[in-house]
Amino acid sequence: MAITHATSTVVGFKLGSAVSGSNKFSGDIAEVIAYSSALTADDRDKLFCYLANKYDVKVKNAFCDISPIGNDSIVIPIKVLDNHTISLVGEISPTYSMASGSLGTVNSVGLFTAMGAAGSASVLIEDVDSSVFTINFDVVEHEIPTIWFKADAISGISDGSVVTKWADSSGNGYDSFASASTKAPIYKENQLNGLPVVRFDGVDDFLATNKETYVNGTGARTIVAVITNANDSGTDLRLIAEYGTTWNATQLYGLSYRTGVSPYEVGNIYGGSTFNGGTAPSASAMLLVIQYDGSDDYLYVNGAFSGSNSVVLNTVSWSSLKIGSNHTGNGGFFDGDIAEFMYFDSFLTSSQRQALEAYLQTKYGIN
Repeated sequence: MAITHATSTVVGFKLGSAVSGSNKFSGDIAEVIAYSSALTADDRDKLFCYLANKYDVKVKNAFCDISPIGNDSIVIPIKVLDNHTISLVGEISPTYSMASGSLGTVNSVGLFTAMGAAGSASVLIEDVDSSVFTINFDVVEHEIPTIWFKADAISGISDGSVVTKWADSSGNGYDSFASASTKAPIYKENQLNGLPVVRFDGVDDFLATNKETYVNGTGARTIVAVITNANDSGTDLRLIAEYGTTWNATQLYGLSYRTGVSPYEVGNIYGGSTFNGGTAPSASAMLLVIQYDGSDDYLYVNGAFSGSNSVVLNTVSWSSLKIGSNHTGNGGFFDGDIAEFMYFDSFLTSSQRQALEAYLQTKYGIN
């Protein structure tokens, strides 16, 4: 059935009431958008998700897993010399230009090409209504992870505040959340080479990502973490991160260290049965990299090879990735600080891993 509307412009557009002035609205309005054309279903969904993300409205829509672009506070990570097509939501006929002093190029359809060295770049976007906003790019020399948590990217809270949300800096929308403020880690400034960390108490603090899509089966993967002040007392297993299902040895994957054994070990533990590692955790900073290529696991500590193990995984994304606890969030709580965490859905090559290690060791002053 088709419905035909016959509208008039004799009476001006009214907000908060009918055109007659009656039926007045009682409440708050955050934003109103009017178009002079009918949106396509795709454009409507994009606009819907843009507003849902902007105002933190929880919705059930696959597209809404993608954070909206077109907000000055958003920083998009990109590798040197790579390209990124700027995807706008709710904008009409935009034009693109590089901000003054920025290195890089952008073409007429929003394809940004990064500079050949690490740094920052900004693209100016002007809409048909002359509104202007900025897209900021963080150009780095290492691979971009699938999930990326950086303590130095946290904003809006002060030293000692609880971290109830740790936003994903990869741009893929894997934000992590605390189940309650009483179970949230805290933000601590100036802890590692002048940079902040997220501190977990080893009792009940943990964060869980809002999505459950990770590498399954025997798929290749890489986990990277920068930790410090790791408590090695007691005999507990402490999980820096873990995901999977059950306590089956091959269905879990994560990064952990076990205390109270000699020597103390750092590495990957598959549900308590297979351990890979041999380096003691300590109060000093540690850069941990664990990789799986489909048949073997490899552990690197502070840029040095620390051990390997043969195992056929059958990981299942039954639970969200947990930061600071086991996959259920009810044990194995990490006692220490996390400065940075990365998850890749690939096995980094030696040159890729070494470039990443060099970047993190320089950033955090790790020898």
